[in-house]
Amino acid sequence: MPDPAARLGWDAIIGRRLQQSFLSTRARKRQIVDVVRSTCGIQAQSPPAAELALGLRVDLLTRDDVRTGLADRGALVRTFGPRDTVHLLPAADLGLWMAARRAVPIGRRWTAPWAISPGRAAKLLDAVDAALADGPLERSELAAAASKRAGAWAEERLAAGRADLIALAGIAGVLSFGPPRGSRVTFVRAADWVGDQTPPDPRDALREIVRRYLHAYGPARSKDIAAWYAPKLLTAEDCARLLAELGDEVVEVTVGRTSAHMLRGDLDAAAEAPSVRLVSRYDCYLLGSRFGRQHLVARDVHRRLAAHPRGRYEGSAGHNCVLVDGRVQGMWEPRLLDDRVEARVETSRRPTVRNGRCSTARPNAWRRSTSARRSS
Repeated sequence: MPDPAARLGWDAIIGRRLQQSFLSTRARKRQIVDVVRSTCGIQAQSPPAAELALGLRVDLLTRDDVRTGLADRGALVRTFGPRDTVHLLPAADLGLWMAARRAVPIGRRWTAPWAISPGRAAKLLDAVDAALADGPLERSELAAAASKRAGAWAEERLAAGRADLIALAGIAGVLSFGPPRGSRVTFVRAADWVGDQTPPDPRDALREIVRRYLHAYGPARSKDIAAWYAPKLLTAEDCARLLAELGDEVVEVTVGRTSAHMLRGDLDAAAEAPSVRLVSRYDCYLLGSRFGRQHLVARDVHRRLAAHPRGRYEGSAGHNCVLVDGRVQGMWEPRLLDDRVEARVETSRRPTVRNGRCSTARPNAWRRSTSARRSS
């Protein structure tokens, strides 16, 4: 049962999530790894979106800084994270994240989603590891080299654009993404890139990921955790058992008429934090804030986003969104010009600032404005 004293309001919850996501107070350049760790990874299926997400959170960060962080083998790594989607993760945490992923599906072999036997998987992973021994390879190069050792059956699946066996090798901790060759991706031996890491027990690792998620995006319900981490492989019941295993670290709280869970140590950390931010598509703040999504996106804004071709299927996460005090109030689109970047901003409410506090007044129609700044 929820603690009667643990009753939280949405302003405080959203304010705390903004702080954890470095959207109310920006980090310094030397904290880039802390930002990636605190947000439970930066989605990097689209590298430019990942660069924008980090640039929004880290003061004076440039695209070159992000790429240097990926080239620095002790800093960041680009690999498969939550929802088996490509993320930027701290290099030092690679063993933890991959061990946690190998804990699911719970009660079955982790290779089950690929319909591959443990023996064939082991042979494949050895072949991928050997193929990458001499340095980065493009997808087709890796598929051809590894299939010579694993068997012809592996080539097509390793070369598949949907990742398929590439993802299996990534989750096994054998490979990660390497430096790009123009517009083409490459893959490297993970051990060469981040060093040898002794992975924790998979179940222990999964509990730690749940703990980190609650710290970043709590409170949350079991089904929110499952939907964020592995919606097709992890169930709400699985997550309820993981929460129970965290014991007294977790407390049940009341939010409106609903109960959810958060870390006991975070109860006194909730705070409001006024801000206006332009977040890029697939931003971790919107992807992570599963519980209370209706409080982040008002109905009129949701209808406008849904009318857009991209939002019809992906909701607010598929848009470049305008955040006012952590709530989605519109969308924006960039346009690159010779000497500057223009941002076309469309909001349902006009943001104002009084006494350091942001507020919005509802207009009769959506407002559009354009601002510009020089490119760096």
